[in-house]
Amino acid sequence: ILELSDYEAAREYVHAAGEITAAVMRSRKPFIAMVGGAAAGAGFNIALACDFVCASKRAKFTQAFSSIGLISDCGGNLLLPRLVGPQTAKRLMMLPETLSAEEAQALGLVTALAEEGELREETAALAARLAKQLALAQTKKLLNGGKELEDILRAEEDIQAALIIGEDCKEGVRAFFEKRRPEFKGRS
Repeated sequence: ILELSDYEAAREYVHAAGEITAAVMRSRKPFIAMVGGAAAGAGFNIALACDFVCASKRAKFTQAFSSIGLISDCGGNLLLPRLVGPQTAKRLMMLPETLSAEEAQALGLVTALAEEGELREETAALAARLAKQLALAQTKKLLNGGKELEDILRAEEDIQAALIIGEDCKEGVRAFFEKRRPEFKGRS
């Protein structure tokens, strides 16, 4: 991100990331996110795009975008409020706290929790259950919608690209790598 200084290049960068979410949600097959460690930023939102999330008990979830002067992307502005409601989504996006796997499950973000060494088996068992159901593709299509996601992804691209090339984002990313609090100036 530090190297991006051109709006169109930044927009293409955000577009490519958003297309991962779109592909997961457009797919006729159910997707299961398997989270064994940190799901931060785009990783968190791609997990939200999946139909199910299996997590180890040591998994952590954080939006983290505002910590580096950005907005949530990869469809997070649609997906997170759908799952937890707008007030909780605002808290998680604007005050990017880190959720434990148990806290994420309590909010409905995690489908199944597994002990550290059992995550792969738990995920495989869920996949086996899903593989036997014929109506899943149509159910997924109806629940995921289409135009609303596309609209959110395009809006995220426009806003995020402008933020990526701005001073606050550069400061936020440098502060992250230097393990210090960013000193935002409120300028793009």
